[in-house]
Amino acid sequence: MINYDRLERILQHEMRSGCTNRAVINGLESFVAVWREQSLAQAGDDERARINAIASGLDGYGALETAQRQERLQNVLAQLAESKPAAPPRPPRPAVISQAAEPGSEARPRPPQAPRPEHAEPRPQSQPAAQAPAPRPAPPRRERPPAHPTSSIANLSAPVTAVRGVAAANALKLSKLGIQTVEDLLNY
Repeated sequence: MINYDRLERILQHEMRSGCTNRAVINGLESFVAVWREQSLAQAGDDERARINAIASGLDGYGALETAQRQERLQNVLAQLAESKPAAPPRPPRPAVISQAAEPGSEARPRPPQAPRPEHAEPRPQSQPAAQAPAPRPAPPRRERPPAHPTSSIANLSAPVTAVRGVAAANALKLSKLGIQTVEDLLNY
């Protein structure tokens, strides 16, 4: 089935956005070229001429002035509207009977409501809203201790295992690259 609806939505979006050729990535011509290719692959012989006519209506779209683009879009949208299959008829809606009676007709009775209890307590009158409580102050921020208080990487001659996350297995791989110390790691 040919996706005329998708093409129509894109073209309508292009029209609403002022014919700027930005409704789709890479411009409208590239989209229409892909749409044409996909549609021709799915189309029967009777639809191929229609697909080519619609797509050729947008050839050179990117090089056109805005008024010319708008005219081309209107023409192609009109072709799409003509080529759309007729929508199936909708089933009739049920008649709505209004509550207001016209002169000379009877009003439809309302359904019975549950009786109210006679001894029901009256509803309390709404009282003015109390002021919202003041927001709580944020708790004081605690300073984080250093990640490794016992190890200091300030010593550049320390082995690479002094760096967090470098275990013996990684140190062996680094040593094959000639990296033995923290300084070697920084200068690599």
